[in-house]
Formats: sequence, structure tokens, C-alpha cells
Amino acid sequence: MSQNTDGDTHVFRALRVLSGVAAHLSAFSLTVYMIFVSQPGATLFSWHPFLMTLAVLFEDAFGEPDGSHSIPGVWGMSYKTFNGVKNCCYIVLSVLCGCPLAFCWALQFACVQCCHIWMVGPCIRAWNMNVNCMKMFYSSCVHCLCDPCWEACALCLSIIRVQNKNG
Repeated sequence: MSQNTDGDTHVFRALRVLSGVAAHLSAFSLTVYMIFVSQPGATLFSWHPFLMTLAVLFEDAFGEPDGSHSIPGVWGMSYKTFNGVKNCCYIVLSVLCGCPLAFCWALQFACVQCCHIWMVGPCIRAWNMNVNCMKMFYSSCVHCLCDPCWEACALCLSIIRVQNKNG
């Protein structure tokens, strides 16, 4: 087995930095993409109702009644401030929290998948096998106890004759 040299540690360090940069760039590009598609009229929101609930417009959050209006410049600056802060905060939070949360959710789904594959599936299969045996036992008991009664009732009722008399 070969010993690690200083060149190997530099290569691993460079690869680690490169993968971190790639992860952050992909998270940032996904954030920019989501900001783009969250604009009104974007095609993703026209067919996805859940994502449509995430598209918060300035007019949805704020609205002046007909009787009172602010100074003409205030409304425009408020609009720009709202959208700018909303988009910047989303980008910052996505970059900071996107990768750790993706890691946590990946662990969660991996655990659920493992649980279903290795525990739930075999448990259901074993349950079905046991229930099938119980079904055959119960069915034979019911037939042994109930069939004679039903046959006796059928014989008693089969001798009844019905005649219709018109008139």
C-alpha cells in the first residue's frame, strides 16, 4: 500500500474546495432559477398549483384603500424594497440552508426507503402468509359448522310449494 504524499493531500484539498464551490454554485443557480420562474406569468407556475402559492406579489401583501394614498414616490420605492429584500433574503437563505437541508432530507428519505425495503415489505409479506393460513383454517371451521345448518334450511324450504290462483 502506498504512502500519502504532500501532492496527494493538495489534490484532495483542491477537490474538496472545488466540490464545495460547485455545490454552492448549483444552489445559487437553482435559487436564481426559482426567482425567475416565480415571476407572474412564468410557465412553471401556470401548471403547478403548489408553487403558485409560493409566488407572493407586492400587491398581495400590501394594498391601499381607495380613500388613502401615499406620496407618489413612496409606493414605487416600497415596491422595489419589498421585492429586492424578498429576493435577496431568499437567495442568502437558499445558499446557506439549501445544502444542509438537502443533506438532512436525503438522510430522511434514505432511512424511510431502507425501512420500507428491509422492514415494512417483508413484514407485510409475512403477515399475508400468516393471514392466508388463518383464512383457510377459519374457512374450514365455518364450513364444518354452518354448512349442515344451511343445507337443512334449504331442504326444509325446498318442499314449500307456491301456487298462484287468479280470481
